[in-house]
Amino acid sequence: MLKPIIKLAGITLLIASTWAGSASAQTVSSPKRALIKELLELTRAGDSANAILNQSLAQMEVELPKLLSGFLEDSGLEGEALQKQANATVLRIIQRYQERVPKVLDMKQITEQISYSLYDKFYTEAELKDVIAFYKTSTGQKVIATTPKLMSESIRLSNQLVLPKVTTLIQEIVKEEIGKLPEKSK
Repeated sequence: MLKPIIKLAGITLLIASTWAGSASAQTVSSPKRALIKELLELTRAGDSANAILNQSLAQMEVELPKLLSGFLEDSGLEGEALQKQANATVLRIIQRYQERVPKVLDMKQITEQISYSLYDKFYTEAELKDVIAFYKTSTGQKVIATTPKLMSESIRLSNQLVLPKVTTLIQEIVKEEIGKLPEKSK
């Protein structure tokens, strides 16, 4: 039961950390702002943000049935009926999520807000020009094309390596903490 929750929490944290950013794009100088805009367009940053969102949805489609099965166990359903109910619920949740996300999140705007402030913070105008020049090369174009796949594969492999250890650790801690709880009075 904890493993799906941990995975969903991890996905949520990844998305939140990807979108986190508070500095305003308004403070970036005009020449630097133009370079950052060119870089964002060249690297298709808005598309990448949407790809991350879609990857999280795909992961949710895999993990949500497992999570819901745990919650639905008390419903009296078992076996195939339980799985059928969990799958139907997941489909409704995902459909509602897909309908609502575009109304709540403008990924292009969020990506720009974050990127302007971060690129301004970490790169000079000269460095931005160098990065743009690199991305215009065939190798740079390959980096742009493969980065989403690399990220996706990296997340998948990290989950395979990290989640079992984290799950075991959390289970141990929960057992220890539950053992510290006072017993019910009889």
